[in-house]
Amino acid sequence: MEFKQFLNVVKDKLPDYLLQYDIEDIHINTVSKNNGRKFTGIAIAVRDEQISPNIYMDYYYMLYSEGKDINHILELITEEYRTARENINGYDFKSVENMDIQNNIFLKLINFEKNRELLADCPYIKYEDLAITFRILVKSDDSGIASACMSNREFLKLNIDIDSLYNIAKENTRKLFPPVLQRLDQMMYDEFPDICGVPSCMDLYVLTNNQGINGAVYMSFEDIICDFAKKHGSFYILPSSIHEVILYPKEQDEAREELSEMVMGINRYVVADTEYLSDSVYFYDSAMGQIVA
Repeated sequence: MEFKQFLNVVKDKLPDYLLQYDIEDIHINTVSKNNGRKFTGIAIAVRDEQISPNIYMDYYYMLYSEGKDINHILELITEEYRTARENINGYDFKSVENMDIQNNIFLKLINFEKNRELLADCPYIKYEDLAITFRILVKSDDSGIASACMSNREFLKLNIDIDSLYNIAKENTRKLFPPVLQRLDQMMYDEFPDICGVPSCMDLYVLTNNQGINGAVYMSFEDIICDFAKKHGSFYILPSSIHEVILYPKEQDEAREELSEMVMGINRYVVADTEYLSDSVYFYDSAMGQIVA
């Protein structure tokens, strides 16, 4: 079956696997993710419930293409749906419309060029070749976080200017997801002591947040960057992903080209498309107090 036919078969057969639920509707949709990536999903709506978990189909079509039985695939989809329901159980998503948005806005850093379509409908601040965007925290617990990109419509409702929005979101970002700055070798040792061995003298630092999610935005926080420069002098900023950046204390020299090749290689072969931030290597000049070309 082609992908479209596969989707229709899943849509038609899935209700037989969900008989315990009062299914009101099952529909196919396309979801845009970071960096312009689009995924096809099936949303399953249960009568009198406000939220419809979206199950992405690309992975399941890959299983089908590899020869997996369609009935087995439907069982896997059903299991994922039940798990998704458990994760949102007890959370009142109706409250999102009436929540105190200003206390739940935080910042996220994304690539500008790859997200032009997204940025056309949301407030943002240009930063180098990146964009600082605003997100609304919907849920945060032991199972993870859920957030939504603030739209221009929601921004207009607040009746404030972009600078005020930024200051509010910046303060919230610190409170909700405090910054974390740690030597890379120490961080690796803490997580994998049996593999990494004793920390070396590698002079690389990871800047992220306490969740390790969307922490790269802290490279735009002037006080954090300035404090680091006071201790270490000028340094490179290597965009590891949307979740973190690497700070490398070093005077600007011919190493920049080598670092650029390293960043590009990691982005191509290690970083997921939806987590890509930039191929650029930034240099912070401690004497000038800013990022320079």
